[in-house]
Amino acid sequence: MGDALQSCRVVAGASGAYGPQAQPNVVTLEAVAQRRADRGRIDVDVAREVVGVHTTEPFFCWHQINAYDDGDDIVIDLVAWDDPGPFWQVDVADGRDPDHHVRFCGRARRLRIPGNGGPVDARWLSNTSLEFGQINYKRSNERPYRYASAIAYAAQDSDWFDELVKLDVETGEVQRWSEEGCYPGEPTIVALPDAESEDDVVVLNVVLDARAERSFLVVLDGRTMQEIARAELPHHLPFNFHQQFLR
Repeated sequence: MGDALQSCRVVAGASGAYGPQAQPNVVTLEAVAQRRADRGRIDVDVAREVVGVHTTEPFFCWHQINAYDDGDDIVIDLVAWDDPGPFWQVDVADGRDPDHHVRFCGRARRLRIPGNGGPVDARWLSNTSLEFGQINYKRSNERPYRYASAIAYAAQDSDWFDELVKLDVETGEVQRWSEEGCYPGEPTIVALPDAESEDDVVVLNVVLDARAERSFLVVLDGRTMQEIARAELPHHLPFNFHQQFLR
């Protein structure tokens, strides 16, 4: 299944039930015939053929982190939830209720889908509850990699994501940045101009400072997760979900 990620997409389906009575997830690998148009554009909606169906224990997934080929296997790293209940507890009315607290419960999980049709090997990469995992995209997307950044909870009683983390997917080690009363959004990873290693980056994040009732942009050293600089804003910004850095 070499170069599978250049010609396949992964479709994950679930039974809709979670907990002790849940049914296994079904992971379908769907081969996509690619065609280059006159200007080199790839049209991925030409033809499809299912090349493999694999089952795993049930989980809910909102965001993936990365995926790549490893020999004949496909490795998929994602944020898996044992129970998606908190996901459905977030709406406008609840968001305006100061007594309503919801805690997302996903953790980084690796699925290794074998090219020989054997069972899926699934393992946790960390016990840290996190979401919105990001990588050094230009360097690591669809390639073996080592580091991901995400937002997480600094304490068991945290009422919302209140720390930034760097996860070593090989060792499970987690480096952290947090500040009392501050709530980060999804991290943005920007490679240094002279970068030599995967974590030669800065991590950008717009953080809500609940104490000052305004936001600031913090710049962290991607190797140490120590603060390099920050830019204070005169007002608060809504939490952002997805963004990119453009030079």
